[in-house]
Order: sequence, then C-alpha cells, then structure tokens
Amino acid sequence: MQTGVDCAWRTRVTSFYEGAEAAAIAERGAQVAPQSGARPFRFEDLNGKPEPASWGPVYHKTASAKVEKWRMTAKGRELSDAEKRDYGAAVGEWIKGLNSIKRAPAVSLKYVMPDYAAKARAKFAAAANADKRAWALGQSQNARGETIAQAYERAMAEKRARLKPMRKAA
Repeated sequence: MQTGVDCAWRTRVTSFYEGAEAAAIAERGAQVAPQSGARPFRFEDLNGKPEPASWGPVYHKTASAKVEKWRMTAKGRELSDAEKRDYGAAVGEWIKGLNSIKRAPAVSLKYVMPDYAAKARAKFAAAANADKRAWALGQSQNARGETIAQAYERAMAEKRARLKPMRKAA
C-alpha cells in the first residue's frame, strides 16, 4: 500500500506538466518501479541519520530568535492562521540569511594599493619592452607603415637634405 508521501511526485508532475505529457511521465514512473523492484524513497529509509550534504544545503539546528520564538509558541498551543504566516515568514527570512553571500571583509587600501601599483608598473614595463624588442628586430611598423630600418633611412635622408644648404654656405 502506498502512502501520500510515496505518491507526492505524481502531483508535482501533473502541476508542472500538462495533459498528455504529464500522463506519459506518470505512466513511465508507474512502470519503472515494479519492473526494477525498487520502491519510492521514504525518509524512514535514512534510519534517523541526517540527509546527505549532496541533497542540498544543510541548515543549522539553531534558528534565529524569531523562529525560536514561534517554535516555543507552537509547542504550547495551536497557532492561528496569521501566526502561521508570520512563523513561515520568519523561517523564510532565516533561510535567506543563511543562503546570502557574505560581503568580503573591508581591507585597508594602504596595503592593497602599493601591490596593485607595482603589478600595473610591471605589466606596463613588460608591454613596452616587448614593443621595443619587436621594433628593434624589424617586426613592427610605425604609423607610416615603416620598419625601423626604413624609418632610419628616411630620417637620414631628411637630415642630409636639411644640412645640404648649410654645408654650401660654409
């Protein structure tokens, strides 16, 4: 005999999928269990052991003060609908707090900036030296599309042209 817990997945399937697709999934699920000899999971199968961590987040046993207040109240008497909503909201806030990503601790820039500046200087110097090496080996070109040898020849020709009138005058 199956209990409501064993069959709960069928209600989720039909609410998530619709029509023939939901019926096909439910049919496949019903056929798999008898053939494999496996039965649906029940929490009693854990024999009181905690759920494995791979199943999802593990929460602390001690809750927030608001949740503990509602737990104590619920032990003493039945909660009203409004109180149940407040209790649920308190649990939700507590779980959001557990799952929230904590901000990194503030660090003094006094110790961080010199390291950053040194890395930036080293990166700039490495890039500049690589450019100088490529230029010296004739692997790169300037804005005019000349290699270093071509730029040197052009500069010397301009210099000779500039100095020619001065030599004649002397």
